[in-house]
Amino acid sequence: MPSKIGLDSNRPVILDPPLAGAPAPTVADPQVITGTGAAWVRLNFVLAPWTSPDDQTRFQGRTWEQFYRQLVNQYRERGLRVYGLINHEAAREVPGDFFRQHVDETGGDDRVRAEQWVADYAQTFGRVFQMFQDSVDAFESFNEPDDWHGGDRNWIHPAWFAVMLQAVHDEVRGRLGLRGSRLISGPLQGLNLNEVVNNNGAAGYLNQAYQFGRQRLGWGQGKPFPFEGVGYHLYITQVFDQDWNSHALRTQRVYRQYVDQMMGVIRRHEGPSTARRLFVSEIGWPAEQSDVDAEDFQARSADLGVRLLADDPAIAVGIWFCTQDFDFHRWGLYRQNGVTPDQAKPALEAYRRAAEALKGPMPVAPEPGAEGEPVHFTHQDLINAVIFAGNDLGVSGFLMLARAGLNFLLNDRQAIYTGLPIDLLPNLSDTEKEAIKRNLPTETRAFDEEAVAPALRPLLTGKGVFILNLEQAEKGDAADIVGRAQMAGLTHVVIKVADGPLPAAYDRKRGDLAAPVTTALQAAGRQVWGLQSLRGQPDVLPVAQALTAVQRVKSLGLDGLVITAGPDYEDRPRQATAYMEALRANLPLLPVALSSYRFVRGRRSFPWREFLTQCDLYMPQVLWGRRDPGVTLTRSLQEHSQHKVRRPIFPTGGIAPSPTRAGATAPQLRAFLQAVRDARLPGANLLDWRHLTDAHWDVLSDFEWTL
Repeated sequence: MPSKIGLDSNRPVILDPPLAGAPAPTVADPQVITGTGAAWVRLNFVLAPWTSPDDQTRFQGRTWEQFYRQLVNQYRERGLRVYGLINHEAAREVPGDFFRQHVDETGGDDRVRAEQWVADYAQTFGRVFQMFQDSVDAFESFNEPDDWHGGDRNWIHPAWFAVMLQAVHDEVRGRLGLRGSRLISGPLQGLNLNEVVNNNGAAGYLNQAYQFGRQRLGWGQGKPFPFEGVGYHLYITQVFDQDWNSHALRTQRVYRQYVDQMMGVIRRHEGPSTARRLFVSEIGWPAEQSDVDAEDFQARSADLGVRLLADDPAIAVGIWFCTQDFDFHRWGLYRQNGVTPDQAKPALEAYRRAAEALKGPMPVAPEPGAEGEPVHFTHQDLINAVIFAGNDLGVSGFLMLARAGLNFLLNDRQAIYTGLPIDLLPNLSDTEKEAIKRNLPTETRAFDEEAVAPALRPLLTGKGVFILNLEQAEKGDAADIVGRAQMAGLTHVVIKVADGPLPAAYDRKRGDLAAPVTTALQAAGRQVWGLQSLRGQPDVLPVAQALTAVQRVKSLGLDGLVITAGPDYEDRPRQATAYMEALRANLPLLPVALSSYRFVRGRRSFPWREFLTQCDLYMPQVLWGRRDPGVTLTRSLQEHSQHKVRRPIFPTGGIAPSPTRAGATAPQLRAFLQAVRDARLPGANLLDWRHLTDAHWDVLSDFEWTL
């Protein structure tokens, strides 16, 4: 695979007379950057002395477009890929402070100026994109919108950032209909100074932008997410540490924590199978110019940082900041006095060795008439291909669309498709996928399948059982519970650990009853999820319940959390929101599932959106009673497919008896499991352990879960 490691070129143009409009020393000689072994170069498309990208004024003999065309070409001709930044410096005016408030709190003249600035910026972005779409591989938008920029809060509020991203997408992919380079969201800041400052504020900021985009702009709910990658800047463990081994271990830990937090936000909002990845357009460590030890520290950090990025499948591109020191900033590979060999710092050679070692063979140029660069296709292209594939195979193409989760294509037919590659679409056979690819106007691979594979594993698969009362499941004996789970081939067990604000499976005298069972099941290779029953009476605060769940999850080391909510939460959307926000503030990465009604009809007052927006799965309680289990499941799936916020469904079959019905029979259980498998769902749960008979366990043991 070609290397994904790059280098930032600093500001590529001189701003001040008499050399205004001339190339900066870092780019004047292309060998300065190509000689580092970088496979990518990051160029900041600033206006500099020109007034717009279309300004025909010649500075140093070139218009704005000619200046950047020469830069782009000099790197493309030498085999580098180009990563572009279209920051506020490309716009005619610097944004003021009118973006610091939430969109809804920005009014009067500030609102007018803000909306006009966004419109002008999107138009400029589109013009630059139009000029260079065939030669720049990716363009990222507004740089570090989450920076405070001299104020007491983010320069750009997350809601306004979402508005900017949508405006850029509408201009580039919509009005102009451009397909070329990828759109990357403006890079956010992950900052850490040896844990004196430990602030991966980017994750929280990104989460708020996603929430506004999904709730107000329709992202992922009829409209595509308006970016193909998430920009990110990493400045971690920055302070010089003479103990290199300690520094390296701390760096690896903080790096993993920060990247996982960012990917957790992306997957929470887009689903666990999203192919969206991080584009780290800045990472670096400083060195004081006169300090030999500090320069050696920077060199070692360069080697470590490059390899962390290269080995991480969550990272699409990783770029070192920067080529040369400037002002009081010492992150460069060259000192501030020049980009000559005598001004090279040890970090240059360390970076070069690492970057060269990671370079794969350059792609072989296609023969005349052969397919070249990947070509993106529209939603309508894919719709047509699925319909034609259905005709070829004698099945309904529209049912294939629904089965693959592609119904959203119908809502914006001319948008560029940025979803999973055809080979990775869920719930389609290999034959169906091949038929779709045959019917596409051109075959394309929008993403590197090998790199995204770790992100495509489902959160949960197979067979699971709820335990509502631990002492009534094999009398709470850990060894017996594990034995049953292994015999039945269970992949997971869901144990009730909290009831409203109170812990469950806990005794003041005997301690935590769930702890030994959890440890034993996990040691046997089974996931253990916790279960909390929510209580909605006004005197039971939702935040208190959330904090109880947080404490139980962390103390037990649970793999996920299931929350059950019913009549108590109908007509209580604010309580649902308060609970979920408190839960997610403390457990941003934990997989969370909602377990509630089997049917939607008659339950419109239930706060579905408030819960599901921040959940990863939905586990409807499919209680069939005297009905056919398969028919009940089919109706449940149909009704839940109508949610505006849709999540993968992992149904829970109800086998327990009630005052009005007998418990499920073994044949009914088998029919339910078969119906779940026929629907190509990832798995199923049963409710609950204490009502499973020997006949039920036999069915579970005999039923192998394969899709």
